[in-house]
Amino acid sequence: MRQIICITVAALIGIIANIAQPGRPSFEEAFEEIYGMPRGEAVFHDRTTSKALLNGLNRMYRNGYDTLIVRCSNQAGLDWKLVSSLICQETDFMTNDTDSSIHRGLMQLSAVTAEMYGVTDLSDPKQNIEAGTRYLRHLMDIFQEEGIDSANSVKYALAAYNCGIGNVRKVRSQSDSSNSFNVLFRNPDGPTRRYVNSIIYRYKRYNKLLY
Repeated sequence: MRQIICITVAALIGIIANIAQPGRPSFEEAFEEIYGMPRGEAVFHDRTTSKALLNGLNRMYRNGYDTLIVRCSNQAGLDWKLVSSLICQETDFMTNDTDSSIHRGLMQLSAVTAEMYGVTDLSDPKQNIEAGTRYLRHLMDIFQEEGIDSANSVKYALAAYNCGIGNVRKVRSQSDSSNSFNVLFRNPDGPTRRYVNSIIYRYKRYNKLLY
């Protein structure tokens, strides 16, 4: 009988510990070493979400983005799982940048953001993630300085990341004194509300499955 498992932090610790080192195991080898079974034989409590999460982690690991995300997140004072959730939402750890792309790289940054943080190549994962995490931290700090609590400041920052801080402030100026993100962005089907909710949902899944 197949063993029912959840993805745990041990998987990520093992993966991150071996990244960027000669002879590090493949994702499948790391998974089997931790769980004692091939990845293809694993059955998850929440099959759809867990397999999608695992596939995202697989791409992150295979491309060597995991330690980069952790390092940049730590430097910016962010939870790496939140940053990973944002990247998954933006590009699913894959990019197809073209010369006509307005936003580029894993975190889909604009030329304006690139200039803010001295980025010379937005398609370079290191520069892109370093700038993206700093920019997200900057947005969170702005809203916290404006009196938004930590939980809502994360949502406001993600909304501003998506549609621009000017648009978020416009919504705030047209509403009452409430600082609740869900109160201000009332329409659950609105693109910004869906964007933020998707990232927060994925982030919660990371926190639930990765201790």
